[in-house]
Amino acid sequence: MKTIITSILFLLTLNLFADDLTDLQKQYNTAIKRVTDPINKSYTRELQKLLEKVSKDGDIDKVAAVTDELKKFIDPTNIKLPTGFKKDVNSLFVNKVWVTPLGTEFHFKEKGQGFRKFGNDQTMLSWKLRDDMLIEVEAKANEDKGLRTWYFKFDTKTTGKYGQTPVNLDMTLVLKQF
Repeated sequence: MKTIITSILFLLTLNLFADDLTDLQKQYNTAIKRVTDPINKSYTRELQKLLEKVSKDGDIDKVAAVTDELKKFIDPTNIKLPTGFKKDVNSLFVNKVWVTPLGTEFHFKEKGQGFRKFGNDQTMLSWKLRDDMLIEVEAKANEDKGLRTWYFKFDTKTTGKYGQTPVNLDMTLVLKQF
């Protein structure tokens, strides 16, 4: 509280010591940083605690939301999920077959491999679990084109969404029942 009061007083006296607009802006930004840094550190610490909790609960959507918020404050490479969480996420889709409404099948295998099947055509795919809990998949779309990328998110144990960009998951798929 003392820091906040001191910073406010500092802001009120800025114009007495500033020679020009640039100096005034620098002093203002320094004062704001001095006030917000402790708040940001506290918020980040609480977000990390929340990430630990929602990860243990296995709530993928909440993990993604908390991770996105943390990325605003810290380097994404410093965000650590609890041991085993990615394994839990993988259990939603690995060694399973997911089908689109048009009949395209995505077969996700272990170690980031699998294949895409439509009718009699089958192409190999590779996948990886991204930090934002989306599954990024690369495969040949057909013989005359290069690689194509899709992004998947599994909402439940039997339904999911996918799309061509991480923010546009507008197509649905369901777990194939055998």
